Amino acid sequence: MTKNRNIDRMKAYWEKLLHQVQTNSLLSSINKQNQDSFQSIDTNSLAELYFKNSSELFTIFKKLSKFTDTFKINIRKDFIIINCITQSRILLIYLKLSNSSFKFYKGGELYISGKQLTNEINQNSLKNFTIKLIFTKNSLKFSSLNQNILIHAKISDDYLNEILVEGFYNLNYTNKVKLHKNQLEKIVLDQEQHSDIFKLGIFNGSISFISHQNHKYLGFSLRDIKGALKLISRDCKYLELFVDEEKPLKIQADLKLLGNSTIFFYFSQHI
Repeated sequence: MTKNRNIDRMKAYWEKLLHQVQTNSLLSSINKQNQDSFQSIDTNSLAELYFKNSSELFTIFKKLSKFTDTFKINIRKDFIIINCITQSRILLIYLKLSNSSFKFYKGGELYISGKQLTNEINQNSLKNFTIKLIFTKNSLKFSSLNQNILIHAKISDDYLNEILVEGFYNLNYTNKVKLHKNQLEKIVLDQEQHSDIFKLGIFNGSISFISHQNHKYLGFSLRDIKGALKLISRDCKYLELFVDEEKPLKIQADLKLLGNSTIFFYFSQHI
């Protein structure tokens, strides 16, 4: 199967799921602008927040840029969602940024280049100081002491990024399990000995990890799951896995070093 045909199949997969969960109605309620907000002198400002552990934030951004070059940023009343999808269209990532310093001015969205962001971080060699993120209609600014990084917004060239806003963030699951990160890494290592597909099943309401071929299973990309685990820092001890038969596998990790921030990974089923 050619690369383009495979990408088309992935597009159809995500679009079908979005239709099933009635994303448009969900987004219409999320995007209402009658939200309480702070007032900003700059009318272009959307939101701002501070992080004490800037090295953790920059490490995540740099690792994310290895998955894709386009980050879609959505400003919401209580948090910011950074959305991206891998070039293979197999893995969808939501990075939810939030802490007590968050100031919401108004809702909005912008796209930035992951490559440009990574280059700026590397060139400026920012140390682990408290850093301020300022989101505007056309830029993302990082401010720390006397150093500033300004990333201008780009025009999205990715059709999927236009539709994958927060539809999957609102998906409900009936089956979930909490694992230590080391446990999941061992399961992945074991399954890797038998296949390039990460296999799990749902039996009597519980999730079972399968390494043999003669069992019915749901399959996901083992390579992409390994990549997601590398993105999660060592300080994140536990992960939650959510799975249903007709939904993508969801892996969730709380980013303790970034306040109330969380990262979500959605893996399409092997088709």
